[in-house]
Amino acid sequence: MAGQARTTALLAADQAAPNPRRAPAQAPAADVCPITGRARISYRRAAEILATATRPLDPAGQSWTLHQIRQAGPAAGAPVRN
Repeated sequence: MAGQARTTALLAADQAAPNPRRAPAQAPAADVCPITGRARISYRRAAEILATATRPLDPAGQSWTLHQIRQAGPAAGAPVRN
């Protein structure tokens, strides 16, 4: 569980980092955060952030994938979103 908490903290820190870039004006409103004004990140970028954050936590020295995290969510007691 400590590894999961650390991963969450690392991912949250990445999102909290100052970023002066805003979403492009032509971005759909549903894809823009109403609080920060930044666009949602792509699946590829989310995978890169996760890989960087979890590589040191994985005993095999590899990183976790978004698929692994999604599959582990309900088993780890996370709420299931429909």
